[in-house]
Amino acid sequence: MRRVGVLFWAWGASLAGSSGCDGGATAAVCSDGVVGSGEECDDGNLLAGDGCDPACRLEAGADAGADAGPDAVPDEGLDAEADAASDGPLVIAGGDVSGSWCGPSQVNASVTVPAGETLEICAGSVVTFAPEAAMTVAGTLALRGTAGARVTLTSSAQWPGLVVSGTLDGAFADFRNAARCVDGRRGSAITIGDSTFEGCDASIRVASGGTFDRTVVRGGAALGISGGILRMTDSSIDLGHRGTPPDCTNFDAGGAVLDHVRIGGCHCPLHVNRTTEEVTVTNSVFDEAAVPVMIAQSTATFHGNHFLGSGPGMMDIGGSIAADVAGNYWGGGAPDISTSDPGQFTGTADYSTGPIPGAGPR
Repeated sequence: MRRVGVLFWAWGASLAGSSGCDGGATAAVCSDGVVGSGEECDDGNLLAGDGCDPACRLEAGADAGADAGPDAVPDEGLDAEADAASDGPLVIAGGDVSGSWCGPSQVNASVTVPAGETLEICAGSVVTFAPEAAMTVAGTLALRGTAGARVTLTSSAQWPGLVVSGTLDGAFADFRNAARCVDGRRGSAITIGDSTFEGCDASIRVASGGTFDRTVVRGGAALGISGGILRMTDSSIDLGHRGTPPDCTNFDAGGAVLDHVRIGGCHCPLHVNRTTEEVTVTNSVFDEAAVPVMIAQSTATFHGNHFLGSGPGMMDIGGSIAADVAGNYWGGGAPDISTSDPGQFTGTADYSTGPIPGAGPR
């Protein structure tokens, strides 16, 4: 017997094409196309001989799943299958997904939000991924957490993480235990606020930049920037390796606008191999490091920052630098910059002899 269009729901969950419910009880009406209480079938008419009789009972020899109603959809092609009791989690078997997930959800195989579609995860939801289950976002993934009801994406073991070529819009979200929590590909649009990354091998990779406000990254490997502008405000990155590898960030292209951030607990908080856009860093703290800034092949502006490390505050690692370093705090003395060409750094005579009020996240 072929099951047709059967979806099992957890309270508050919805999938692509669902219309929700209004919470009221409605008496079953035979021939309305909806299989209601006391009906075995409802094909939207009162005709006999079509498998469903005028009293909405299955006729002899009828396939219970073949024509249960006018809106029946075969299993094949379902965006996702929810298989849970009414008081249990929403279970996603894999495939294309859209609509909304509310409450606890279990993702058992890799899923994709297709281009042109949106998946919204409601405030307070915890989505648990199986170790092999990734989420690819070609459309839009909206994480609608609030201060009192955060969204959590996690796994009991390490899961692959999010691969984003579309749009990721997240607020009050916690990303946990992924190989790459957020892997932003070229063409992606990523905006994250009031969120945390923890237990990820690599928390963030971006090829088209991204905006991160009031975001905390704990542990893992360097944030990788290979294109676009990394914008961070009132955020912190601490890998928990004071003065030792890995580095906290790694720029191979793109640029950065960092304001009121704190980056430390690693070998080099700001490691810039090369950028194709300007790097602007203001009112920020780079500490618990061997070398706070390593830079090459970049145009950069640093104002109102703290550079505190066991080695030089800034190191030239490849030349072709145009950096304005006026108005920073280097631990109490003049700027300590390791370079064979001091002319690449301007403003070295202008520095603060004491900590700068307001530097770091507010």
